[in-house]
Amino acid sequence: MNINGNLVPINRTRREEDWNTYWNDEIQGIPAVYEHLSELLEYKCAPEVVVSRKTLWLLSYIEKRHGDNYELFIEDLNEEVCHFILKNYHPKVVRMLSLPNNFPIAQYMNSIKSLFSLCELSITLDDLLNMNCLELVLLNNVFTGTEMKGILQHWAIGGFKRLKFLRVCVEDLNMEDVLGELTHSRMTEKKTYK
Repeated sequence: MNINGNLVPINRTRREEDWNTYWNDEIQGIPAVYEHLSELLEYKCAPEVVVSRKTLWLLSYIEKRHGDNYELFIEDLNEEVCHFILKNYHPKVVRMLSLPNNFPIAQYMNSIKSLFSLCELSITLDDLLNMNCLELVLLNNVFTGTEMKGILQHWAIGGFKRLKFLRVCVEDLNMEDVLGELTHSRMTEKKTYK
């Protein structure tokens, strides 16, 4: 295949769903293939980026091309690299597949718009109450019914100015106790948030 004047071998086997290509210089090759396929397929969606230590340079390319409109997957990176990424890059969506133990994610909660975590995060109730996310999904952090009541009360008085979606695990949940003192109304129509 001819991409930007370079003859690029691309191989796709029948059994695999991946396309394999070879470039002498991957820093030139990956963006060239991405640009070519984006134009060819008229791809306009926000990309999903999975980085490793060897492909951190890819984040600079993605931010130049898309601004902050991309999803970043973080998995199996050490603490130093995680700090570097979260300080220097600002994707709309961060998906934490794994993080180093006791990583201080709370210091980045005000710069992350949407956080989805499949791993347990080192985050306290106070950290949660002071965050500024639009969406927050913590699948492996467990809160008590009392903590959930505090979270909902904080949200009800306007404490989460931007929060549109929250999903957390709660143990010992008594819905009557948690919702009893809150002024709330049933949602009777479906709302879509962007």
